[in-house]
Amino acid sequence: SGRSQSLSSVTLGKVTLLTFFYTYCMDPLGCPFAYVTLSNMRDQVLAERNLTSAVRFVSVSLDPSTDTPAAISRYGEQFATDPRFEWRFLTARSVADLLPVLDDFGQDVSVETDNRGRPTRTLHHMLKVFLIDREGIVREIYSLAFLQPDVMFNDIRTLVMEKPRRTASNAP
Repeated sequence: SGRSQSLSSVTLGKVTLLTFFYTYCMDPLGCPFAYVTLSNMRDQVLAERNLTSAVRFVSVSLDPSTDTPAAISRYGEQFATDPRFEWRFLTARSVADLLPVLDDFGQDVSVETDNRGRPTRTLHHMLKVFLIDREGIVREIYSLAFLQPDVMFNDIRTLVMEKPRRTASNAP
């Protein structure tokens, strides 16, 4: 929508699967693979009513200069197809705003250069999906080798069943 919000505002309160992507990624083992996997997982979550309101997906663009709020909105429409399930697509105001987030998540990104050393539009990044608990703590990181829907789904179920660690009486 173009309005600013903190990443924590969309990673707290629900079990969250977060991934970084860019809309024009063509690597068949990158962003497109992640979206097939996440779309199938969304359908699994929707099939279990107790999970639908407890789980969300968040996808953050690696290229805010191309993936503007309008572009992200159009792109996300093809994945956020069921109003019962929350799947947020986000972008940053600028690369400078995005870099601290990437650092915090340990998400390396590099720009491919052509044979003359000029940057191309291709970004290189390791596909990672972060499983974040209701309190905003990263509990698991799935890379391409471990992007197994059954394992991820069981991990989601486990986190949904967990009782919160922090309550009003034991909060710092």
